[in-house]
Amino acid sequence: MSFNGKITAISDVHSVAEDLLLKFPDIHGSVIVAKQDLVLYHKSFASHGNIKADKNAQYLIASLTKNFTSAAVLKLLFDHFGDDISDALNQPLSDFLFEDHPIWLGEMPEFAKVITIHHLLSHTSGLEATHKPLLYSPGERYHYSNLGYILIGHIIQALTTEPIDSYYKRTLFDPAGMQNTFLVLDGTPASLQNNPAFTTLVPGFEKNGDQIQKISDKPDFSKLFTAGGIISTPIDLVKWQHALYQGRIIPLKLLQLMTHPVIEKSGFAFYDGEGSLYAGYGVDVLDNGRTMLYQHCGGTSGYQSKISYDPKTQISIINLSNIMEENPSIFSFSNRLRAIFSNIDNEAEDAK
Repeated sequence: MSFNGKITAISDVHSVAEDLLLKFPDIHGSVIVAKQDLVLYHKSFASHGNIKADKNAQYLIASLTKNFTSAAVLKLLFDHFGDDISDALNQPLSDFLFEDHPIWLGEMPEFAKVITIHHLLSHTSGLEATHKPLLYSPGERYHYSNLGYILIGHIIQALTTEPIDSYYKRTLFDPAGMQNTFLVLDGTPASLQNNPAFTTLVPGFEKNGDQIQKISDKPDFSKLFTAGGIISTPIDLVKWQHALYQGRIIPLKLLQLMTHPVIEKSGFAFYDGEGSLYAGYGVDVLDNGRTMLYQHCGGTSGYQSKISYDPKTQISIINLSNIMEENPSIFSFSNRLRAIFSNIDNEAEDAK
């Protein structure tokens, strides 16, 4: 079938995708398209270092971790405070991370008494660094903050007695059936090469101009923590999105909190389509007045990632790459795929 710019049935997806690939000869990494938990298209491309990533390859997903961290803290607040967690979301950090917490390095900053979990989740805290003045008053405007999600991780750890990586496994990964996904707390990707849990982890590369260099000494997982330290696979992320948006990880009322647009954001590339982009809780919400998409991107030394989910069609597109570069072809490829899904019919509603 020749590429005609639209998909009219689920059975068209593979052939349309293959035709579209001809426009992206330098693509690398992995891309997967799924409706609910039914995989429609899954392909891995030759990655850098002459490494052919198989379909079960593991990647560091970087800031996609924030999607998990949001669900983790909402679930924990629900378990601790009951059905209505609105008061807990608006409590200051000092109610959870006390004066003697190691994160404060001996002195709790004044912002801990005014910044709330809501501010951290929505990137509206004004945080720049632990012991620097706030960039603006909490809630005033959007400013992306990895530190905010690291602080959320410390709140999670303060509210549970088990190690945080075990908590993620028990409450997030296992219920979704994710067998090759882990929150890693220390070391670097290169240091995991002899660990049997990471036998399919692809090494990371960086591109500077025409030069491509393998990364061996970064990133440091202890610094990524709950803002960016999860390793996963394309298939596992399909399982995650399906379980999350079906209400199997957190109650649907909490999912509505995650996906509720809090504040408009700008300045981020690689997002699908046109329209206003808003920050939710670990989810970016793209709304053009006709359709809505839930998305997030990630990037760190040697790796880039992107997930998107259309709540109307229940279609997920997931991109994972083992190179950090500007304007990655795999993102452009999936953006083009997403653009033609508006013509898809309901053929797959009963397909399993």
